[in-house]
Amino acid sequence: MSWIFKGTIRAEQPTGFMEELVDTVWTVVPSINSVKPAQFGKIFGVSSSLVGPVTPVIPLSPSQLAMQALQQFTRDPSPSWKSPFQQLWITAVLEADQDLLVVARTGGGKSLAYLLPPLVEPTQLSVVIQPLKALGHETMKILESHHIEGFYVDQALKQDIPHNTRVLVASVEAASQIGFFTAVSKLKPRRFIIDEAHQYLDDVTYRNYMAGVARLRGITGQFVFMTGSFSPANHTQLLQGIFNMVQVKTFREPTVRPELLWEVKDHQLGSAEGLLHLVAATWQSECKDDSSRGMVFVQSHAGVEALYQQLERMKIPVTYYHAGLDVDLAKSNANQWRVTGRCVMVGTCAFGTGINYPHVRFVIILGIPNRGNINQVFQQAGRAGRDGKLAKIILVSQKKSPWDPDEFTQTLLSPGTCPVRAFSTVLDESPSSCLSLDVSRKCSVCSVIGGRVMGLVVDDTNKTTDGMDEAGLMELDSSATPRARRALGVAPVTQFG
Repeated sequence: MSWIFKGTIRAEQPTGFMEELVDTVWTVVPSINSVKPAQFGKIFGVSSSLVGPVTPVIPLSPSQLAMQALQQFTRDPSPSWKSPFQQLWITAVLEADQDLLVVARTGGGKSLAYLLPPLVEPTQLSVVIQPLKALGHETMKILESHHIEGFYVDQALKQDIPHNTRVLVASVEAASQIGFFTAVSKLKPRRFIIDEAHQYLDDVTYRNYMAGVARLRGITGQFVFMTGSFSPANHTQLLQGIFNMVQVKTFREPTVRPELLWEVKDHQLGSAEGLLHLVAATWQSECKDDSSRGMVFVQSHAGVEALYQQLERMKIPVTYYHAGLDVDLAKSNANQWRVTGRCVMVGTCAFGTGINYPHVRFVIILGIPNRGNINQVFQQAGRAGRDGKLAKIILVSQKKSPWDPDEFTQTLLSPGTCPVRAFSTVLDESPSSCLSLDVSRKCSVCSVIGGRVMGLVVDDTNKTTDGMDEAGLMELDSSATPRARRALGVAPVTQFG
């Protein structure tokens, strides 16, 4: 239980002279019995001494604690949550009496799970385990920008964790080692946040570390699994199969973001260089101001560097990133992309998770995903439009796909498929499409169907969309043809007898 305390402190200058007398001070401390006068200086961040009684005024509920953290984080006395969903799961994180699985859409503020608690839990430690180095370095920058004491462990714990650390960030490799387990168990962390939790099932690289990370369950503390895309069908495999957890409270929201415009281009390219003109044209049309950025994802290191060189010859601001780069060069290139106006990043999936730059106007991905790597592609797409403005996602096919095509691949490549519908059918409990969501702009399939195109024939019995609005199309009865129903993402009607 956390409490609001009312007391009187007096702040002193470093010289020891009295500066002023503060009559009333409100703050949050973790426990009544744990607060001693000498600790107030640490809590307030000033040299101070207690000259009056400390009296508990009112216990804070988890929801009040969450709001106070948000007020401090935003420096706004009357902040608003992005959604009731966000408020609910963040409150549950601070309540810390249940393990959680949180599936929140990309750009939905999942980082608040480790940014807000330190603001109202001044003596507690949160451990954040992340899969990629780029993501770990990004997290450390964010913590620093908010003056939160963080510490990053990359491969092995080679030094003591500073006593004032409030957020311990660790790579999956580091977190899987017995030395990490031993060191962290002594610190008695409040919670463990397993970031990008889908990676434990999607990427074979991380399967080598799963047992070591799961060993952390032996340390008392809340476990919070975070991801932006995760099929409901995989819950049991992750939670019970890997982490041996049964009682986990789940928070889910639809993963599709309305500001993203999806396109699928069946170009059957032979190499990454084949993207050159598409990237150049998209950059020209979408990156119109210095804050705008673009991202292109290619599966091979050689393809990344070849496309980067061609774009550079065209005088387009560009840099590149993949796991084979020297650490210093990788950091330099990532920073170059952030600070260079209208810059395009050509990278592999090593740059595709957790990058939070807000003004990415387009993401182009070479390769059409299958069900096995749907999360990877969806995460890459999720880098776009984090400022809430329209952004383009373009998937481009190859002659020789890096992934074995399956039914999901064929669905995406079908001319009558809404990409939003295809992804949400796998990733969400209730599928949606451009027609059922308040999207910024509909895909080419849904814009034709819902756009009241005069005289458009949708089957051989001359049923047309002439005069039909979106609501009418969403209420197609069983007489609608299979082609019309497929385009809308409506299940075909089975006839009996």
